[in-house]
Order: sequence, then structure tokens, then C-alpha cells
Amino acid sequence: MNFARVAVAAVVAWIVSLGIGYLSNQVLFKDLFTPPFQRPEAQMNGLLPIGFVFLLVGRLVFAYAYAKYVATGGAMQGIRFGCRSPSSPTALP
Repeated sequence: MNFARVAVAAVVAWIVSLGIGYLSNQVLFKDLFTPPFQRPEAQMNGLLPIGFVFLLVGRLVFAYAYAKYVATGGAMQGIRFGCRSPSSPTALP
């Protein structure tokens, strides 16, 4: 297992995740997030770096687990692994 490739894969997944999160929360569902249902923006911005770090750690763990247990099984096994992981929005039973 090449740890540099695992780290690059995790960082790419992290960047894509940040982009999708911004698109979904700030563009598509912006009208759903109204002030009574969320924290003040200043408070949320203070916690944002902590969330980014935990998201990156989660992507690192996911990339390591994929490289360790699935990478030798081919594309279909990788797709199944991605769909069944808890971090996937399409988690299948």
C-alpha cells in the first residue's frame, strides 16, 4: 500500500466533499436554512475549521480502509464498499 497515494486520494475526496457541501447548503437549500433553525453565522464560522479537520480525518480513515481491504478486488467491489460505508449518502444495507 502506497501511503502517499492514500493521502492524495483522501485530500481529493475532502476537496470534492467541501465543494458538494457548499453547493448543497449554500446554493440548493439556502432557503431551508433560516435563522430560527440554525446558530448565528459568527458562531458557525468559528467552528468551521474544526469541522474541516474532522472531515479530513474521516476521509483519511476511509481512504486507508479502502486501500487496505478493497483495492485488490476490482471496481465493483470498490463501488460496493463506497455505497455501504457510513460516510456515504447512499449507504445501502
